[in-house]
Amino acid sequence: MSSSFSTPLDLFRLHMEWLAERGYRSLTMAELASRIDGAPPFASSEVVITFDDGYASLDWAAAPALRACGLNATAFLITNRVDEGGYISWKRARCLADDGVMEFHSHSHSHQRWKLGAGTRETIAAEIRKSGEMLSANLDRPIDHFKYLAWPYGRTCDEWDEAADQVGMTTQFVVQRGAVTHRLRHNRLPRLMADGMSLGLFAGLLNTLANRAGAKAFNVTFGTVRRMRGYRAYL
Repeated sequence: MSSSFSTPLDLFRLHMEWLAERGYRSLTMAELASRIDGAPPFASSEVVITFDDGYASLDWAAAPALRACGLNATAFLITNRVDEGGYISWKRARCLADDGVMEFHSHSHSHQRWKLGAGTRETIAAEIRKSGEMLSANLDRPIDHFKYLAWPYGRTCDEWDEAADQVGMTTQFVVQRGAVTHRLRHNRLPRLMADGMSLGLFAGLLNTLANRAGAKAFNVTFGTVRRMRGYRAYL
Protein backbone atom coordinates (compact mmCIF):
# COMPACT_ATOMS: atom_id res chain seq x y z
CA MET A 1 0.00 0.00 0.00
CA SER A 2 1.57 3.26 -1.12
CA SER A 3 0.69 6.46 0.74
CA SER A 4 2.23 9.19 2.84
CA PHE A 5 1.78 6.84 5.81
CA SER A 6 3.77 3.94 4.41
CA THR A 7 7.41 3.00 3.92
CA PRO A 8 8.76 1.65 0.61
CA LEU A 9 9.67 -2.02 0.92
CA ASP A 10 13.38 -1.56 0.17
CA LEU A 11 13.61 1.10 2.88
CA PHE A 12 11.67 -1.04 5.35
CA ARG A 13 14.13 -3.87 4.75
CA LEU A 14 17.01 -1.50 5.52
CA HIS A 15 15.30 -0.44 8.76
CA MET A 16 14.86 -4.06 9.83
CA GLU A 17 18.41 -5.02 8.83
CA TRP A 18 19.77 -2.10 10.86
CA LEU A 19 17.90 -3.36 13.94
CA ALA A 20 19.02 -6.96 13.43
CA GLU A 21 22.67 -6.08 12.84
CA ARG A 22 22.74 -4.21 16.16
CA GLY A 23 21.16 -7.00 18.14
CA TYR A 24 17.74 -5.44 18.67
CA ARG A 25 14.99 -7.73 19.91
CA SER A 26 11.35 -7.09 19.02
CA LEU A 27 8.79 -7.50 21.80
CA THR A 28 5.31 -8.98 21.75
CA MET A 29 2.43 -6.98 23.23
CA ALA A 30 2.49 -9.07 26.41
CA GLU A 31 6.21 -8.43 26.81
CA LEU A 32 5.69 -4.70 26.27
CA ALA A 33 2.99 -4.56 28.93
CA SER A 34 5.27 -6.27 31.44
CA ARG A 35 8.12 -3.87 30.62
CA ILE A 36 5.90 -0.85 31.29
CA ASP A 37 5.14 -2.34 34.69
CA GLY A 38 8.88 -2.68 35.24
CA ALA A 39 9.03 -6.47 35.45
CA PRO A 40 11.51 -6.79 33.88
CA PRO A 41 12.61 -3.24 32.96
CA PHE A 42 13.22 -2.21 29.35
CA ALA A 43 16.56 -3.03 27.76
CA SER A 44 18.11 -0.45 25.43
CA SER A 45 18.04 -2.90 22.52
CA GLU A 46 14.31 -3.73 22.62
CA VAL A 47 11.71 -2.39 20.21
CA VAL A 48 8.06 -2.95 19.38
CA ILE A 49 7.25 -2.94 15.66
CA THR A 50 3.65 -2.07 14.80
CA PHE A 51 1.47 -1.62 11.73
CA ASP A 52 -2.00 -0.10 11.53
CA ASP A 53 -5.04 -0.95 9.38
CA GLY A 54 -4.13 -4.42 8.08
CA TYR A 55 -3.18 -4.07 4.43
CA ALA A 56 -2.36 -7.14 2.35
CA SER A 57 1.27 -5.99 2.18
CA LEU A 58 1.67 -7.29 5.73
CA ASP A 59 1.81 -10.73 4.16
CA TRP A 60 3.84 -10.31 0.98
CA ALA A 61 6.11 -7.41 2.04
CA ALA A 62 6.45 -6.89 5.80
CA ALA A 63 6.43 -10.51 6.98
CA PRO A 64 9.27 -11.76 4.73
CA ALA A 65 11.46 -8.80 5.71
CA LEU A 66 10.78 -9.39 9.40
CA ARG A 67 11.36 -13.11 9.10
CA ALA A 68 14.69 -12.61 7.31
CA CYS A 69 15.89 -10.46 10.19
CA GLY A 70 14.57 -12.64 13.01
CA LEU A 71 12.06 -10.02 14.12
CA ASN A 72 8.34 -10.04 14.86
CA ALA A 73 5.65 -7.36 14.80
CA THR A 74 2.11 -6.48 15.82
CA ALA A 75 -0.57 -5.46 13.30
CA PHE A 76 -3.68 -3.61 14.46
CA LEU A 77 -6.54 -4.63 12.17
CA ILE A 78 -9.69 -2.81 11.08
CA THR A 79 -11.76 -5.94 11.47
CA ASN A 80 -14.60 -5.12 9.04
CA ARG A 81 -12.05 -4.67 6.24
CA VAL A 82 -10.29 -8.01 6.62
CA ASP A 83 -10.86 -10.12 3.45
CA GLU A 84 -11.65 -6.99 1.42
CA GLY A 85 -9.58 -5.96 -1.58
CA GLY A 86 -6.22 -4.54 -0.56
CA TYR A 87 -6.46 -5.89 2.99
CA ILE A 88 -5.12 -9.07 4.52
CA SER A 89 -7.39 -12.12 4.74
CA TRP A 90 -8.20 -13.99 7.92
CA LYS A 91 -6.55 -17.05 6.40
CA ARG A 92 -3.25 -15.27 5.80
CA ALA A 93 -3.43 -13.58 9.21
CA ARG A 94 -3.76 -17.01 10.83
CA CYS A 95 -0.74 -18.24 8.89
CA LEU A 96 1.39 -15.29 10.02
CA ALA A 97 0.24 -15.74 13.60
CA ASP A 98 1.02 -19.47 13.48
CA ASP A 99 4.45 -18.64 12.05
CA GLY A 100 5.11 -16.32 15.01
CA VAL A 101 6.19 -13.43 12.81
CA MET A 102 3.12 -11.32 13.57
CA GLU A 103 0.35 -11.00 16.12
CA PHE A 104 -2.93 -9.19 15.48
CA HIS A 105 -4.95 -6.83 17.64
CA SER A 106 -7.66 -4.18 17.40
CA HIS A 107 -7.71 -0.98 15.38
CA SER A 108 -11.48 -0.84 15.99
CA HIS A 109 -14.13 -2.52 13.86
CA SER A 110 -14.94 0.19 11.30
CA HIS A 111 -12.24 2.88 11.82
CA GLN A 112 -14.55 5.88 12.03
CA ARG A 113 -13.46 9.46 12.73
CA TRP A 114 -15.73 9.92 15.71
CA LYS A 115 -16.20 13.34 17.25
CA LEU A 116 -14.04 13.71 20.34
CA GLY A 117 -15.74 14.31 23.64
CA ALA A 118 -18.79 13.19 25.56
CA GLY A 119 -21.69 11.15 24.20
CA THR A 120 -19.78 8.46 22.32
CA ARG A 121 -18.98 6.03 25.12
CA GLU A 122 -21.49 3.36 24.04
CA THR A 123 -20.50 3.63 20.37
CA ILE A 124 -16.81 3.30 21.18
CA ALA A 125 -17.37 0.37 23.53
CA ALA A 126 -19.46 -1.47 20.92
CA GLU A 127 -16.86 -0.87 18.20
CA ILE A 128 -14.01 -2.15 20.31
CA ARG A 129 -15.97 -5.12 21.63
CA LYS A 130 -16.98 -6.17 18.10
CA SER A 131 -13.37 -5.93 16.94
CA GLY A 132 -12.15 -8.10 19.80
CA GLU A 133 -14.87 -10.66 19.14
CA MET A 134 -13.94 -10.94 15.46
CA LEU A 135 -10.23 -11.27 16.22
CA SER A 136 -10.89 -14.00 18.77
CA ALA A 137 -13.29 -15.90 16.51
CA ASN A 138 -11.20 -15.76 13.35
CA LEU A 139 -7.69 -16.19 14.70
CA ASP A 140 -8.39 -18.74 17.44
CA ARG A 141 -5.13 -17.99 19.21
CA PRO A 142 -4.19 -18.19 22.91
CA ILE A 143 -3.84 -14.39 22.93
CA ASP A 144 -6.05 -11.86 24.69
CA HIS A 145 -7.64 -9.91 21.82
CA PHE A 146 -9.50 -7.69 24.28
CA LYS A 147 -6.40 -6.09 25.75
CA TYR A 148 -4.44 -4.19 23.04
CA LEU A 149 -5.81 -1.35 20.93
CA ALA A 150 -4.47 1.25 18.50
CA TRP A 151 -6.93 4.14 18.30
CA PRO A 152 -8.28 5.06 14.83
CA TYR A 153 -6.48 8.16 13.55
CA GLY A 154 -4.48 8.05 16.77
CA ARG A 155 -7.08 10.11 18.65
CA THR A 156 -8.70 9.54 22.00
CA CYS A 157 -10.05 11.35 25.06
CA ASP A 158 -10.83 10.55 28.68
CA GLU A 159 -14.29 9.13 27.95
CA TRP A 160 -12.97 6.87 25.20
CA ASP A 161 -10.11 5.65 27.40
CA GLU A 162 -12.64 4.67 30.03
CA ALA A 163 -14.88 2.91 27.50
CA ALA A 164 -11.92 0.91 26.19
CA ASP A 165 -10.85 0.05 29.74
CA GLN A 166 -14.32 -1.28 30.49
CA VAL A 167 -14.17 -3.58 27.46
CA GLY A 168 -10.73 -4.74 28.58
CA MET A 169 -8.48 -2.82 26.17
CA THR A 170 -6.16 -1.53 28.86
CA THR A 171 -3.08 -1.10 26.64
CA GLN A 172 -3.82 1.63 24.10
CA PHE A 173 -1.68 3.35 21.46
CA VAL A 174 -2.08 6.82 19.97
CA VAL A 175 -0.30 8.73 17.21
CA GLN A 176 2.04 10.72 19.41
CA ARG A 177 5.77 10.77 18.88
CA GLY A 178 7.65 9.45 21.85
CA ALA A 179 9.39 6.59 23.59
CA VAL A 180 7.46 4.15 25.76
CA THR A 181 8.96 3.96 29.23
CA HIS A 182 7.94 2.25 32.46
CA ARG A 183 6.74 5.63 33.73
CA LEU A 184 3.90 5.89 31.19
CA ARG A 185 0.38 4.67 31.75
CA HIS A 186 -0.76 1.77 29.62
CA ASN A 187 -3.26 3.91 27.72
CA ARG A 188 -2.14 6.69 25.35
CA LEU A 189 1.17 5.02 24.62
CA PRO A 190 3.23 6.98 22.06
CA ARG A 191 4.88 5.55 18.98
CA LEU A 192 7.62 6.65 16.61
CA MET A 193 6.17 6.89 13.11
CA ALA A 194 8.86 5.71 10.67
CA ASP A 195 6.77 6.23 7.51
CA GLY A 196 9.23 6.88 4.68
CA MET A 197 11.95 7.84 7.16
CA SER A 198 15.47 7.74 5.75
CA LEU A 199 17.82 5.14 7.21
CA GLY A 200 20.04 7.88 8.61
CA LEU A 201 17.19 9.55 10.47
CA PHE A 202 15.83 6.18 11.61
CA ALA A 203 19.24 5.20 13.01
CA GLY A 204 19.73 8.58 14.67
CA LEU A 205 16.38 8.45 16.43
CA LEU A 206 16.83 4.87 17.61
CA ASN A 207 20.27 5.73 18.97
CA THR A 208 18.75 8.69 20.82
CA LEU A 209 15.92 6.62 22.28
CA ALA A 210 18.22 3.78 23.32
CA ASN A 211 19.43 5.67 26.37
CA ARG A 212 17.29 6.97 29.22
CA ALA A 213 18.37 10.60 28.97
CA GLY A 214 17.76 10.68 25.22
CA ALA A 215 14.32 9.11 25.55
CA LYS A 216 13.33 11.59 28.28
CA ALA A 217 14.51 14.57 26.21
CA PHE A 218 12.65 13.27 23.16
CA ASN A 219 9.41 12.88 25.11
CA VAL A 220 9.68 16.35 26.59
CA THR A 221 10.43 17.86 23.15
CA PHE A 222 7.42 16.22 21.50
CA GLY A 223 5.04 16.79 24.37
CA THR A 224 4.49 13.22 25.54
CA VAL A 225 5.47 13.95 29.13
CA ARG A 226 3.55 17.22 29.27
CA ARG A 227 0.48 15.57 27.76
CA MET A 228 0.58 12.72 30.24
CA ARG A 229 0.83 15.19 33.13
CA GLY A 230 -2.16 17.17 31.87
CA TYR A 231 -3.83 13.94 30.77
CA ARG A 232 -7.27 15.46 30.25
CA ALA A 233 -6.12 17.03 27.00
CA TYR A 234 -7.58 15.48 23.87
CA LEU A 235 -5.28 14.12 21.19
